[in-house]
Amino acid sequence: MRPVEFVSREIFILLGGVKRIGQVAEKLVPFMALVYIVLVLGVIVLNYRNIPGVFAAIFEGAFNPASITGGAVGSFFMKFTHLS
Repeated sequence: MRPVEFVSREIFILLGGVKRIGQVAEKLVPFMALVYIVLVLGVIVLNYRNIPGVFAAIFEGAFNPASITGGAVGSFFMKFTHLS
């Protein structure tokens, strides 16, 4: 698509107002979501050898004593901000 076509379509959409933007988004968003899911699955398939290491790193980081302490302190401070 040439830049002139792109800009003219955008101007047409914006001049159509919120209703027109909603109609375009209604058709565009499901396609965007599908493309995103396909690409994510592609990345996972291409890196399948790293999946066990990734889960190990997640659990290592989540259950590390420093992480647990940080979560507890953060929760403590959030309780006090909601009380005031």
